[in-house]
Amino acid sequence: SGTHGKSTTTAMLGRIFSAASLLPTVLCGARIDAGGCLLRGGSEYLIYEACEYRDSFLHFSPTCAIITNIELDHTDYFSSLSQLEESFSASVADAECAVISVDYPAARRVASILGKRALTISALDGSEYRYLVLSRTPGGAEVALLHREKELLSFRISVGGEYNIANASIAALAALSQGVSPSAIVDGLREFRGIEKRMERLGSLGGTEIYRDYAHHPGEIRAVLGSIKALCGSVGVVFRPHTYTRTRDLWGGFVKELSSADELAICDIYPAREDPIDGVSAQALARDIKGAVAIPTDEAVRFIRSFSSRAVILMGAGDLDSAEREISALIKGEIK
Repeated sequence: SGTHGKSTTTAMLGRIFSAASLLPTVLCGARIDAGGCLLRGGSEYLIYEACEYRDSFLHFSPTCAIITNIELDHTDYFSSLSQLEESFSASVADAECAVISVDYPAARRVASILGKRALTISALDGSEYRYLVLSRTPGGAEVALLHREKELLSFRISVGGEYNIANASIAALAALSQGVSPSAIVDGLREFRGIEKRMERLGSLGGTEIYRDYAHHPGEIRAVLGSIKALCGSVGVVFRPHTYTRTRDLWGGFVKELSSADELAICDIYPAREDPIDGVSAQALARDIKGAVAIPTDEAVRFIRSFSSRAVILMGAGDLDSAEREISALIKGEIK
């Protein structure tokens, strides 16, 4: 579980346990491997992604729990960060152990309640386990996992983004805690090639790299934009906000993080389960961001083709499937 990274970490763990020939059954919130969200395996190991929305993750009883991070989200249900922390604490209360990334203050507070059952991990000092980047390439990194500054193993990932280094390190520690061999962890992470809509490269269109990403929270936007900028230099974004309450309650975060885009078009808010809220719209958000424009969702592809950035991201959790299909057809030359 976690505000960000849970699908990727779930898929990474599936790869690791498969490399160890443990036949895991995997339930993921994004398509993995041959295109499904379910990997059918045996009955001994179940690796699953659990969402905090409406406390749905409280219906599960994990043996080993994982919290990738905690930031305020789903504000139509959680009225405060403290309420969200209470739910995360309850979700891991009965677990035999809990691997918790404590780079986030809220997650650190949850870990402190669990005492010795919490295996804390961080990029910084102050946690029991730490991950250290040994080298980087444009599309990956080599990372060492340390226990009280003693190296346990080193591994290589072939997906970009600082957040994927964190996801892989969390997955490695969780696997180690369950007795998976270091060699299987190294093999599984080396084989991992990403999942759908998580910095997913659709291809190149007229020399511009096109990506699709599910990011719909300011923290996710910050991570993805930073990674694409580091890789490509300049980035244009077509963003569709997801739900009116999230847009309203995290408004300042959206303004701050989206302002780092070199070009920005904001599509109509995807309502999901909600009714519109007065004053909360793509037009209002665009007015608060220098250089941004608000567009109808069906004009997304036209704006992507007009951008001059070296990379473009089609971003958001809402329905952007039509634009994604059209972009993919353009890249393949099926339409002009």
